[in-house]
Amino acid sequence: MGHLYYENKNFAGGAFEKKIIKSVYFGKELLWPHIPLFITVDTSISKTITLENVNGLSIDWGDGNFGTGGSATTHTFSDIGIYEIKIEGMSVIPDAFLTSQTSVIKLFSKILFSSIGDNAFYYCSAITSFIADFSKITQIHDSNTGVFRNAFASGSHIELNFSSDAFIKLGVQAFYVSKVWKVHFSPNATFSVGGGAFSTCNELVEVTLGRITSLGDNAFYNCSAITSFTADFSQITQIPDSSSGVFRNAFASGSHIELNFSSDAFTKLGVQAFYVSKVWKVHFSPNATFSVGGGAFSACNELVEVTLGIVTIIDTNAFYNCIKLQTIRISNPNPPPINTVIPTNSLQKIYVPAASLSAYQNATGWIAYASYMEGF
Repeated sequence: MGHLYYENKNFAGGAFEKKIIKSVYFGKELLWPHIPLFITVDTSISKTITLENVNGLSIDWGDGNFGTGGSATTHTFSDIGIYEIKIEGMSVIPDAFLTSQTSVIKLFSKILFSSIGDNAFYYCSAITSFIADFSKITQIHDSNTGVFRNAFASGSHIELNFSSDAFIKLGVQAFYVSKVWKVHFSPNATFSVGGGAFSTCNELVEVTLGRITSLGDNAFYNCSAITSFTADFSQITQIPDSSSGVFRNAFASGSHIELNFSSDAFTKLGVQAFYVSKVWKVHFSPNATFSVGGGAFSACNELVEVTLGIVTIIDTNAFYNCIKLQTIRISNPNPPPINTVIPTNSLQKIYVPAASLSAYQNATGWIAYASYMEGF
């Protein structure tokens, strides 16, 4: 049986004292230790709450409203104070573990976590210190509200490491609106990145991913502080259409982020994929046949180089306002339809197949750039 205890300031002695809670009642029903599923803590007398060997525990933070189905209801602290959570011997983080606990500022753990439940740290927006060993975690579940959504305090510089080679899934909205600073995954892990996984993480500066199999809608939308981005996109076969863009407004100015999508099976570069992004260079396999969606690179004003494959169409405003674009390479033997203006502010070369040079120089939409063309 695990223990729940609190440390309370002994004002006479000026020290903290530890008191183990031996039983917890809800009305006349004894919940602890006979039914260790729900624990109520009187946070008005506690500054540090320690959970020890209590796997599967969900917590109700003092208002007496216990949830159903093994989960606690969503609560916020009504007491005045600053709280720290220490976890010892608890390997499974249950659903809704600290949901909406905006007075929790620190979380410590000395053990390995094997799983993280749905919404576990949702809206824990006051956390300034977070220490946990996630080396056994193999996935972060899909969630409508996000496992780490809006977690961590601004300026907290929290860095998380998911180092398992067996990691298989980064779920929908996993870190949505989080103030996480750096996130690292094993470069040997093969996994999907869900829709909105890092959306609006505007303090995220560094991301290390493994071998990514798919990218969800808005995955890196508005991640405008990223200066270091490492990922293996060789298995990606499309970047989906999106109303707000998978990489829209991603990456910090001057970060010189270069992305490579090397799969010959790549089929689609979606609408607004990189809209307003600060991406520097983007390369696709010269053997891939795909469409370039409307606004795909629109307003990417730090983009200098794009390598395309065999393109079926370059749609409306695909390169609008790419004022630093210097080089485009395209592998089509026949000039594809082009419905966008290519800014010539910085343009140096458009490389096309040598055998097709004349065709490009005289094709509708391409003829305006004939003087920039060179065969390869």
